[in-house]
Parts: sequence; structure tokens; C-alpha cells
Amino acid sequence: MRDELERVFQNRDLGEIRSARVIDSYQNQVFDVFATSGHYVVKYYEDELIHKRKAQVEVSQKWQANGINCILPIGDFYKGERGYYIVYEYFENEPRKSLDNDDIKKLAEIQAKMHQMSINSSLPCDYQEISLDIQREGLQDLIQKCNKGIANAKKELVISHNDYKPKNILWHANEPYLVDFDAVSKVNPTAAAYESAFTFAYEKGSVDVDKFRCYLKEYQKHYHFNQSDYLKYVSMNGKLRWLMFIYSKDWRRDLELMKEVDDLVFELEVFNKYISM
Repeated sequence: MRDELERVFQNRDLGEIRSARVIDSYQNQVFDVFATSGHYVVKYYEDELIHKRKAQVEVSQKWQANGINCILPIGDFYKGERGYYIVYEYFENEPRKSLDNDDIKKLAEIQAKMHQMSINSSLPCDYQEISLDIQREGLQDLIQKCNKGIANAKKELVISHNDYKPKNILWHANEPYLVDFDAVSKVNPTAAAYESAFTFAYEKGSVDVDKFRCYLKEYQKHYHFNQSDYLKYVSMNGKLRWLMFIYSKDWRRDLELMKEVDDLVFELEVFNKYISM
């Protein structure tokens, strides 16, 4: 694939490639590339995903135009012989390992701003019924409640990042910048806020109650909030879908995936216990 990467960089007038290595290949191939013009990240997508990926990039461009900091690609998608490529300049800053309440408030306001925007997009709602053969009482309870709430959750949908977590938020001059838009889709706004509040409050196997409440309180200042209980459980549909996806693979032969399954199941059970209190 090196030859195609070189053609991409020639097309973008980014100079000669000095080194390129794969840094992620689980769903889509991602390359870390050093060229004579600088440091870049290149994503590769197969043909069947390209319409959705283009729509997701368009959403990120609209967010950027409306004051939400996003790391945008250099130019449009490049059509190669094997698929499509898109290039990002490498952003030197890293995710924050610890968030204080001021950070939490900023992130809640940004998510509310996403949800306020009326964006006409072909992106789908990815909620789906969960079916998992896992004999864990807390997890089965969460799955049942999530499945019951999906139909009502779909009655109100907005465009959201949908993978809004510390890993996908880089900080510069005390301001957050969003990256990785491959999960952007239509979601219920309140369910998305619950998921983000839990994600940013989940630390070392427990929930920081102060951060959880802080996030939801700030979000509600900027966007309306539905107090219906079912939306709490629908908020975990994305994590449950990811668990279902891993279960569809031969994960028991992969030590990293086995650990990811254990961690994710534990996290979901912590959520169910906390949110049901």
C-alpha cells in the first residue's frame, strides 16, 4: 500500500514520504506518516463506506464553521485503486488524562452546541436491538431496558459525535479540539448526554458523581433535556453494539480483545448499577 500512499501525497503536494507505519487496522487502516513537508495521519476506507464517511466529514466541517474546534482533513478524499484515502496533519497535543469540572462544563456545552445545530444529513441513526448471550444479571437487565427504549428514543434525533470521549478530544491552549468522526450519526440528544456524562465521570472502575452531575447540569443550560428513565439505558446502546461487534469476532483467541470485553462488561455493569440507584 506504500505506492498508493505516495500517490496520495503527490496529489496533495505534500512532498516525499520518509516513513509510514500502520497504527490501527481493526476497522479501518490508519497510517502514521512522516513526509518531507511534515507529520501526518492518513485514513484508508473501503469503497462501501465512503458515502457515510464523506457525510461525517461534512458534518465536522459544519461544526468547525459554527465555532466547534475540529481537526479537519487536508483536502477531499483521494480515490486510489484499492479504496479511498484522507489526510490529516498530525496534531501534537494529546488527550487530557484528568478532567476538572471546568473541563467538564466546556465539553457539555460543546455537545449541547452540536445538538442545537440543524444539519441536513443522510447519516443514519445507528440504534439497534441488542442480542448478547452473556450470563451476567446486571448486563442482561441493561440490555432489556435499552431495547425497550429504542423506539421512543428515535422520536427525537440530532447529529452528534457519538464517540465523544477523552481519547477523541485533544487540548490546545486550554481549548478542546475534536478528532475521529467515524462514529458521527443521528442519536437522541438526552441519551447522548447521559452517555457522555458517564464516560467523562467513569474513573478507575467507579463513577465520579460530582462530574456526572456537573456534566448534565451544564448540558441542560444549553439544550433541553428529557427526564424519561428509558433514555438513561438507551445511552449505552453504542457501547453494547460495540460489545456485540466484538462478540461476532474470534475474540477469545486475542488477549487484547479478551481484556477489552472484560473491561467493557464491567463498565456497563457499573453504569447499570449507578443509574438504577
